[in-house]
Amino acid sequence: MAKKVKTPDVKFDTFLILFRYFLNEIGVRGLETLKTTLNSEEYEGIGPNGDSYFYEFIKFLPGLKIEQSLLRQYDENIIRHLRHIGEKRGGLKLKYFQYFSLLFTEIYLDRYFTDRDGFVSDLNDWLHEKSAESIGAVYFDDYTPEQLGKLAFMCATGSGKTLTMHINILQYLHYFKRAKRSNSSLALNRILLVTPNEGMSSQHLDELTLSNIPAKIFTKDGVFSSADNSGEVLIIDINKFSDKMGDKTVAVDSFESNNLVLVDEAHRGLTSGDVWVGYRRKISEDGFTFEYSATFKQSLNANARKSDERAALEEYGKSIIMDYSYKYFYNDGYGKDYRIYNLNSSYGDESRQIYLVGCLLSFFQQMKFYEIHKSEMAQYNIEKPLLIFVGNKVVATTSDAELSDVQEVLAFIDSFVRHKKESIQMIEDVLHNRTGLINKDGADLFEHGLNALIYGIYGGHIPNGADIYTDILHSIFNSDTNADEPRLHVENIKQVPGEIALKIGEHGDYFGVINIGDTAKLLKACIAKGIVSKNEEFHNTSLFKAINTKDSGINVLIGSRKFTEGWNSWRVSTMGLINFAKSEGSQAIQLFGRGVRLKGLGHSLKRSSAIYGNHPQHIDCVETLTVFGVKAQYMETFKKFLEDEGAPTNEDFLDINLPVISWKSHRDLTLSGIRDLILR
Repeated sequence: MAKKVKTPDVKFDTFLILFRYFLNEIGVRGLETLKTTLNSEEYEGIGPNGDSYFYEFIKFLPGLKIEQSLLRQYDENIIRHLRHIGEKRGGLKLKYFQYFSLLFTEIYLDRYFTDRDGFVSDLNDWLHEKSAESIGAVYFDDYTPEQLGKLAFMCATGSGKTLTMHINILQYLHYFKRAKRSNSSLALNRILLVTPNEGMSSQHLDELTLSNIPAKIFTKDGVFSSADNSGEVLIIDINKFSDKMGDKTVAVDSFESNNLVLVDEAHRGLTSGDVWVGYRRKISEDGFTFEYSATFKQSLNANARKSDERAALEEYGKSIIMDYSYKYFYNDGYGKDYRIYNLNSSYGDESRQIYLVGCLLSFFQQMKFYEIHKSEMAQYNIEKPLLIFVGNKVVATTSDAELSDVQEVLAFIDSFVRHKKESIQMIEDVLHNRTGLINKDGADLFEHGLNALIYGIYGGHIPNGADIYTDILHSIFNSDTNADEPRLHVENIKQVPGEIALKIGEHGDYFGVINIGDTAKLLKACIAKGIVSKNEEFHNTSLFKAINTKDSGINVLIGSRKFTEGWNSWRVSTMGLINFAKSEGSQAIQLFGRGVRLKGLGHSLKRSSAIYGNHPQHIDCVETLTVFGVKAQYMETFKKFLEDEGAPTNEDFLDINLPVISWKSHRDLTLSGIRDLILR
């Protein structure tokens, strides 16, 4: 019998029919063509005649298929909307990829409301052409007018999806109102913004308010009030939807049809048969939907064989209007670099401890550099570094596995501060490259990893381990104790549900906070492990919510997967991942995406190495996300993600046999550190 020939895999980009259509409309084959010229501050503004510099560039593109008068009208609309949302923000400028997202949306909505049948015909001509070029790999059915009611934006975390969303609202209202003047039967019931959770709902409310867009959080009392078409956005998290009315939920049918729906983190549940996707479709009936996610690609299967997966790929291949994913984000110089260590098989406690001491020293290097160069860091919009440990579960009742993971982190901190002599020796071993943790090239794991500390801060002289220990206590743990055996103290903040505070000694200042479901259970477990623990009755403010304030003393945050969705901070600089995302690639990538976000010099969003000019030496240490403890299963997902994206993968890998942070399982993993490697 002849061997079955394997069909070559088709790249995901091949299926982005709508995005490729709009690139063709402006006469280019890809974003790379545009970035060569437009990835510059010179084009981020308005010219003396009131047109954007982007418009001035586009109108001379030789393959442009849009009439210049229309192009200018689209440009005027975008500028007007930008001024609207930027009024309270001190003005805004668009990056080139943001501008093209909005330009494509202008063209789409114009044709959607004025020439839908002609638009469908043009899209199908394009689809047939691309299907033929792919020799049938693009198997999509023809577009129909009913399918045009959705647009999706696949843009990297940190690339400004929120502001794009706000302008999308204004764009839709503009074209809807214009069309309604000639067709009074057009209806818009409500504008609904669907979020993953209550935390994200609150953030969106704040952002919409800043953008001069009226908005409010969903309440059951208000859902049945008649819509007034005022443009007010009703924000609701997906967990509030249900088939029937409940104490904390509302029947999805209550929202009726003809809604404008905006969905944040829209990748969730795409191919898993998730009931939430059904709810989203229900409230979108006879209306229009904008969806946003950094990880549509990771949630879809470009080589799908199952019917539901193929249907999802077709749906999004025909509706993703902008692809500005990780490879573009990184190659354009946006976001931090990062360094990742993944752990392999189980070693003894001493090896485990020295590895985590190295992690702590890496974070200390960032803290120290920030403290010394604080005024310069303000110019680069770099905020005080934050070390986070992230677990893989988000549950109301803390699981035993999550509990054990958190305990291991606490046990390490307690051991480090308590066993002063041993910790000083380990610090010395890390600084002098004698940890015994050897990479594939025979070098010590942390060799060159602390150059900013040794050369930038201590002038090329390796500092004394005892001095570093004392400085770590001061800088990271907010303690100046002289005790021979300082102790970690764990305090359950009774007046703030879900928070446990950390400090050194009874009278120390809080340096860390644990955000977890079942605080009482964790406190009981800590007591059983000999960690000093108690209930705190009088503290009544949230340490977690104050992390982003300038006077926050919190340097260490321990929590769960909520960091992928529902929490924003520019402070994250070092991550310790605890049993995170064995098989949940898109959520893990979301986490990395939040970690590599960067405001940058002049709010450019770029790392200094991508900005022409002289910059502080060793600033890369605070513009690099350092990650410890990622499991091998996830590392394979991550490497595959990079390969699929075409993002650069530095060949200087570190292969080390070390325990994962959650070493209790004694399972063999792999340690691979990827140097200077970026993920969007």
